[in-house]
Amino acid sequence: MQSPSRIIVRVPKRFNDEAKGFYIDTSYKPEHYSVICGEVVATAKRLPRDFDKPGFYDTVSIGDKLYFHYLVVLDPDCHLFEDYYIVDYFQALATVKSGGELLPVGEHLLVEPIKEEVTHGTIIIPEMSKKKETNRGLVISSNDPEIPNGSTVLFEEHAKFLNEIEGREMYVMYNSNVLGIL
Repeated sequence: MQSPSRIIVRVPKRFNDEAKGFYIDTSYKPEHYSVICGEVVATAKRLPRDFDKPGFYDTVSIGDKLYFHYLVVLDPDCHLFEDYYIVDYFQALATVKSGGELLPVGEHLLVEPIKEEVTHGTIIIPEMSKKKETNRGLVISSNDPEIPNGSTVLFEEHAKFLNEIEGREMYVMYNSNVLGIL
């Protein structure tokens, strides 16, 4: 089976909430408002030998909703014409199939963060009474049979790349970022 190396998506608009009013907003950061999903309209093909390494899974099909890295719509080299953009396979994060099934792309893994309450006996310290992020999470979707869906995993600190996918906040990371299954 041949796997895609580049994906062409249709993105109706580049940014969410483009207009912020009639004043200059110096805090405006386009990466915070970039649209990160679109409809897959075409996939280019490469020879299978380019994707035969272990851990690679092809889950992208025409008609899927594709979530991708926020820089895609900001990079002029990714813009084809009108509403069409090229997404390199390594920039593709997850797909939503027509039945609503959420699947990671390639070697990615979708993990819901686990937050813990910080307590120190009976003393409540306001700064520490909030929830603390950990390097643990619940696997929402995985292509790797060694990392099953629903398992709790421990992952590397730099693997925390938080995205909002289908209305849920989750980390998108590589399978290799998992240190162990708890």
